[in-house]
Amino acid sequence: SNSISNGEGAIHVFDVRDPRAPLEVAEIRSPSPGRPYEAKVVGGRLFAFFRNEDSPQRDATLLVVDVSVPSAPVLLGMITGQHWWDLWPTQDGRFVLVTERGTDPLFRSVAIYDVSNPGDIRVAGSYRSLIGTRPSGIAGLGDRALIAFSGGLGFGSGVEILDISSPARPRLVGFYDFGGGVAPALRLTPGGGILTVVHDQLQILGSQ
Repeated sequence: SNSISNGEGAIHVFDVRDPRAPLEVAEIRSPSPGRPYEAKVVGGRLFAFFRNEDSPQRDATLLVVDVSVPSAPVLLGMITGQHWWDLWPTQDGRFVLVTERGTDPLFRSVAIYDVSNPGDIRVAGSYRSLIGTRPSGIAGLGDRALIAFSGGLGFGSGVEILDISSPARPRLVGFYDFGGGVAPALRLTPGGGILTVVHDQLQILGSQ
């Protein structure tokens, strides 16, 4: 099965065992206003957030949904936030990292949510991005999280690499500034390297 989102305010779940004839088996909607913006599945759970573009603060809602039976998704928990841009669940499904892009440079950050108990989602930690940068995409592998950013106040665009082995105290362990104002797109290879796309250039960074 696979989950995709569309512009109608719902995530549609399809059975693609026969890729020539995908069959819709379920639909997931947020209890709060907004359209699906990002969605990822780890260990039979869907982590997705819906964002209300009509609200001044771009109100968002993170849903944790049991999709182990794709035709019968079950909402396990939810939490609300503002100015969310992207999300990444850790490989064990215990934490979800969310990039936040507020209008104040001092409050552009990454929030780490403990979702081990979806009925009681809590903030486990946070990281404040370098002053002036605008966090956007996020990806990770193991105890490393990689934050794409666009620039400001002396920075161009690039990647911040965080050690999240202690979610309550994430710390910056690597930084690369490509220059230019558009945040790169992040793609992880199975070995943990990063394929970063900046405008019309391809750049590969190694990660340990």
